[in-house]
Amino acid sequence: MDQLLTRFQDKVQAAGGKIATVEKKGLVALAYRFQAYKDVSRAYYVNLTFEGQGKVPQELEGIIRVTEEVIRHIITKVN
Repeated sequence: MDQLLTRFQDKVQAAGGKIATVEKKGLVALAYRFQAYKDVSRAYYVNLTFEGQGKVPQELEGIIRVTEEVIRHIITKVN
């Protein structure tokens, strides 16, 4: 998990963004099971807060989508 998180942080910084906070929530039970991951009942939760211009979220989204270890993600904009 730490290697993945480092990869995501590096991608944000390479796109011109700045990491504000990283909160590792740890291993948490999933609220429901995913069809593709029937044998998975717990997952690591991480909250990565970053600052950046328009292309930073797009760059991060691109790398997350192709990372098969990530089950679910969300990127939100805060004004």
